[in-house]
Amino acid sequence: MAIVKPLSEIMGGDISMTLEEGKGSCFQFYLKLIESPKDRGLILPEGVQGLKILLVDDHPLQVSVLQKQLLLWGASIYVANSDEEALQKLELSNKVEGDTP
Repeated sequence: MAIVKPLSEIMGGDISMTLEEGKGSCFQFYLKLIESPKDRGLILPEGVQGLKILLVDDHPLQVSVLQKQLLLWGASIYVANSDEEALQKLELSNKVEGDTP
């Protein structure tokens, strides 16, 4: 709070915290934002659209974020939660489809 409160105030906002013993803390912040006058549009990285990508990670939140971003960019995503699962998916893909992600 010592760092965040002054930063939020500099940006014309505020932050508050409520604490419930045994449940944890709840933070709320408010900022006055304006719409950017520039329309940058969606900037897609080159070479990702149409790629087949095998995403290997054992952390569900990271997988979810990366998968959504890569799908937005037009890639086909295959997910494995471990290196063993990734190898199994690659082997199965080669046997069944003759194609690898």
